Amino acid sequence: MAKTEEGRFHLGITAKLLIWCVTLIAIFYANTAFLFVKLREIVSVSNHIVVVNNDVDETAGLLIQQLLSVEEALKRFLILKKEAQLESFYIQLVKYGQILSAMRKRLPDVIEPWQGLKDAYEAQFTGDWEAAGPKLGEKDLDHWLEVLVKVREQNKREMRQRLLGLFDKGEAIMYVGLLGLSAAIAVGLVGSLFLAYRFSRPLRELKRGIRAFSREGQSEPIRILSHDELGDLTKTFNQLMERLMREEEMRTDFISMLSHEIRTPLTSIKETVSLLEDGTLGPVGERQSRFLAIASKELVRLSKLLERLMQVSSLQSRDIVLSLAPANPVDLVRGAVERMAAIANRKGLSIEVEVAWPGGTVALDTEHIRQVLLNLIGNALKFSPAGSVVRVGARPAKPGLAASGVVFWVADRGPGIPEDEQPFVFQKYYRGALAEKVDGAGLGLNISKRIVEAHGGEMRLLSRVGEGSIFSFHLPSTPEVG
Repeated sequence: MAKTEEGRFHLGITAKLLIWCVTLIAIFYANTAFLFVKLREIVSVSNHIVVVNNDVDETAGLLIQQLLSVEEALKRFLILKKEAQLESFYIQLVKYGQILSAMRKRLPDVIEPWQGLKDAYEAQFTGDWEAAGPKLGEKDLDHWLEVLVKVREQNKREMRQRLLGLFDKGEAIMYVGLLGLSAAIAVGLVGSLFLAYRFSRPLRELKRGIRAFSREGQSEPIRILSHDELGDLTKTFNQLMERLMREEEMRTDFISMLSHEIRTPLTSIKETVSLLEDGTLGPVGERQSRFLAIASKELVRLSKLLERLMQVSSLQSRDIVLSLAPANPVDLVRGAVERMAAIANRKGLSIEVEVAWPGGTVALDTEHIRQVLLNLIGNALKFSPAGSVVRVGARPAKPGLAASGVVFWVADRGPGIPEDEQPFVFQKYYRGALAEKVDGAGLGLNISKRIVEAHGGEMRLLSRVGEGSIFSFHLPSTPEVG
């Protein structure tokens, strides 16, 4: 549990997971405890049926059979009046008493009706029972039989009731077990979805912010959607982005200031070198002229770099202002190719134009789009091997339909761009793995992308290592000017 700046406590990820697990465990153990108690009741009832009711039923049956034997022996004695039949009578009666005594010892808690039968049995042996003869009559035996039959029937009714009770308890256990299992599954599923939702939301926001920063080089503050460790991570990320954006602004301001400060002395140096080359300041030797040409070339290169730095600074500090006018894409492509033809010839390259435009114009800022084409063609010439062909073209966004907008593209046979570098090629100052092999500040693609997006268009890249690259951009027929 963490304490926020407002003084309130919020659960962390560990606490949330712990509560969820404890809830699941509590439901599981509550369900298990209930089932255990009910199963113990079932076992107790089952034990009573097996040990008591079954024993009562069997013993009552044995006693009934033994009483029938006693009755048969008594009838023989009453008919024959012989001592042998009297002895047989007492033997059968004693067996009956033994069964009855054994029953009372096995089940001491079951007193009735065995106590009445035991008392009636023992009454037969009071006084001089051997000389007096049998005290039992047929009515007494019938009464004992009637008692035993009632005991047996009552015992069967009790067994039936207990069995029905077992059935009801079994159904209740099954119902509660299924209910508990369903509750555990429901809580587990709902809890998992809830936790996944609570964890995935800030993660998605964080991922969106990281992706925007990696692709666009800028990011809006991410919403803090939780008050746990993920919320702290989001807050830290926002602070980091804020610091990086401040540093980016400071760097842009510094570049802008430096560019303006360098521009004046650079212009003076260019003018001085130009005067020296022209011989205005005196005769120049062949060797001096060669070095002055090198200096002039480097000054031109430095001027272009300074111009791009100032342009990036200007684009960063304000929105691009477009001067839209109808333009023919074919003229734009051919004009850009003509301006880059000399550079291509010096490098031993050729440029092919592949235009599939049905005719008509598109509203765009001619100067800005020409700059984008020159940047893309210049990069293609810069990275293409000697003897290869750079292809430049334009076509409708939808085949044969000029109203769908225009797609410009530039394809080269250069080394290609690794897939892991492609998301960064449009960022400022990014030059990739070939930075040491070619000149440039890594600004052209960033400037081009901003111009295209200002027209409401989209810049795209298709590249494979060893097969070259295709840079393209789509401009809508009616630009949504940004």
